[in-house]
Amino acid sequence: MGCADSRPLKIEAEEVILGPFENSLGYTSFNSIELDNTFHRYSRKGFMTIKHLNQALELLRLPYSQFSDFYELFEKSHSTNDYEKLYSTDLLKTLCLLLSKATNQQKILILFKNYDIEASKVIDKRTVLIMIHNIFLVALEIIPSYCNSKNPSSKILQDYILNLDKNKKKIMTQIYKEITKGNSTLKYEDFKKNCLNGSVQDLFSAKLLRKYIAESNKIKKFKPKNDDISEYFDDSDDDIDIDVLLDEALMKNDETTRHINSINQYKINIAKALVDKKIHESDNAKTTERNSRNSKKVDRLEKGGVH
Repeated sequence: MGCADSRPLKIEAEEVILGPFENSLGYTSFNSIELDNTFHRYSRKGFMTIKHLNQALELLRLPYSQFSDFYELFEKSHSTNDYEKLYSTDLLKTLCLLLSKATNQQKILILFKNYDIEASKVIDKRTVLIMIHNIFLVALEIIPSYCNSKNPSSKILQDYILNLDKNKKKIMTQIYKEITKGNSTLKYEDFKKNCLNGSVQDLFSAKLLRKYIAESNKIKKFKPKNDDISEYFDDSDDDIDIDVLLDEALMKNDETTRHINSINQYKINIAKALVDKKIHESDNAKTTERNSRNSKKVDRLEKGGVH
C-alpha cells in the first residue's frame, strides 16, 4: 500500500511542479559542457558577482529577472549591497550539470575537472563529499524549497520533500562509499569507474536523484555485476558518520570562503580608494588649470593686453 501511495506523490510533485520549474530555467536545452565553460569564464576565485552572473545568463539568453529570488539562494557572501554579493560558482555549475544534456561520462569529467582545483589529476575524499553535498543541496533543497515557497498550499510537494529529507542521509552515505571505496584519494579513471556503477549514475540528474531517494525504501542495495562483494563493501567505512565528515569538510570549505570574501572586500576597498583618488586628482587638476587661466588673465590685464 505504501508503494501505491508514493508513486502518485512522486509523479505529481515531479511532473506538475518541480519538472516544469526546472524546464522554465532554460538549462535543459543546453549541453553541460557549454554551460560549464560559460559560467567558468565569468567566475573569479570560485564566485560570481551579480554583474558576471547577469552577463553569463545574457550570453546564453537565459532568463534572470523573473528568477532573481531563486538565484539569491546561490548567494554566499550574505551582503546587503548588490554590488558586493558573491554567488557560488560551484553551486551554479551544479545546477547547470543537473539540468542540462550530456552523457554521464561527460558529466563525470566535468565534475572531476571542476573539483580538481589544483589540476593535480587527483581529488581527495573530502572533495568528493563536498561534491556530493553540493549536488544534494541543489537537487534536494534549493530547487524543492523554492518551488515550495511558490506553491505553499501543495500538500503533495510538502510530503514529497519530507520523504526526500528522511532518506537523503542514507543515500548520501551510500553514494559516498560507492565513489570512494575507502580510498583517501582518487585518480580520474578510478573516479569515473566508480561513478558509472549502480545508483551513483542517478547523481547526475536532479530528477533521477530525487526519484532514487524517494524510492530508496523499496530498492535493494546495489551489487556489482562481477559479484565481488569484498570490492564493494569496505569494512573500514562501515561505521562512518556522514554528518561528522560533512561538518569537517564544510568547515574547511567555509574557511576558504571567508578568506576569499576577505580578499574580495579588500579589492573592493582598493578600487573605491583608487576611484576617490582619481576624482580628487581630477578636481585638483581642474582647480590648477582654472587658477592658471585666471592668473594669465590677471597678467594680461596688468600689462594692458586686454581692453
